Amino acid sequence: MLTRLNNEKDILPPDVHSLIELGFYTYGQRPFELCHLQKSRYLPEQNKITLAKELSKTGIETVIYISNKAREILDEQAARYPESDFYFPNVNYEEQLKIYKKKIKGSPVISVEKPTIGLNSDAWKKHMNDFTKKHFDKSFTMRDIRRTFKTLAGMLHFTENERDIVNQHVNKTISKKHYDKYYYFIEKREKTEKLVKALNLLLSIEGLKEIEMIVENQNSL
Repeated sequence: MLTRLNNEKDILPPDVHSLIELGFYTYGQRPFELCHLQKSRYLPEQNKITLAKELSKTGIETVIYISNKAREILDEQAARYPESDFYFPNVNYEEQLKIYKKKIKGSPVISVEKPTIGLNSDAWKKHMNDFTKKHFDKSFTMRDIRRTFKTLAGMLHFTENERDIVNQHVNKTISKKHYDKYYYFIEKREKTEKLVKALNLLLSIEGLKEIEMIVENQNSL
């Protein structure tokens, strides 16, 4: 999928193209959270971005390590939307919010999805579904990217705890106040860089052989 995306830049809307790539190069981060990353919370000199707790599934501030390729994607998005603090803004948010409030006021009991200030899932799900069905044997979702990296990390002998650290699962034994934001970032960076290397190997001509050796414990990342 990444090879095709790299070779055919105009095959998808720019935001959708960038979001899928960012899903790969942040190694399976949740798409809703990627859609709500903010420029004001990015520290490029430290290669990390902090997701606001109100936009995080875990309900705490979440720190994501930004690899060099992920930085390139964020830089492109920042240039695309210079007036917004969000890398993937929902450009129709204000209008959608008005419609939402009008529907709720007219009939409070009906179920209406509230618009999001970041890119709405409706803006990318159908495009990705159509793209994968056209070019591959079956559809492939952003959630599948997350599952793929969990499986890959397991094959590459990451421990369950190491996989959880990369994928932003809360460690229940650690105080929420200090989890992830302080103690785990160094380890998160180290594990993410290993996945960077693994992904680059998979995209290279001879890389699959080396990955097989790592899986068979004949080599290491």
